[in-house]
Amino acid sequence: MKNKEKRWFEIVKHLKEFAAWDYVTALRGPDVNSYMSEKVKLVFSLPLRGTNGGKPSYEDITDFTREVDIELVLEVFEYLRKGGKRYYRHYLEHIRRIWESLYFDVAIIIIEVINKKRPNLPKLAEKYLELVQEWLESENIILQKEIKDV
Repeated sequence: MKNKEKRWFEIVKHLKEFAAWDYVTALRGPDVNSYMSEKVKLVFSLPLRGTNGGKPSYEDITDFTREVDIELVLEVFEYLRKGGKRYYRHYLEHIRRIWESLYFDVAIIIIEVINKKRPNLPKLAEKYLELVQEWLESENIILQKEIKDV
């Protein structure tokens, strides 16, 4: 079964205690209520949600590949770079840490967006989508491989 087809609790039971906390916190989304909150949540929380077992819900009707495209990811990355990260620092810390457990290469993208002096945001947005989609299509909850040239 692919990760995108799993229920959230099927994913969380494979995580160590501290990673499970980050995962559940990331699922909840940011505690910030700004004009960008929904977009930030779509880009970072939505791919972690899996399915809700066939019951009609936000998770089932909102598909990462349908809802999140390169333009949206780039808009969120640019917003974070222009100062939005200060509002989402706590949330992004949980997002980064859960990706360090699930697929470290995604965490590297987030770190570069937040911390790198002059990140290539279009390239990072493209790579983020590619890696998240790879994780969603995988049957393994924990994926590890190192990316080159980001």
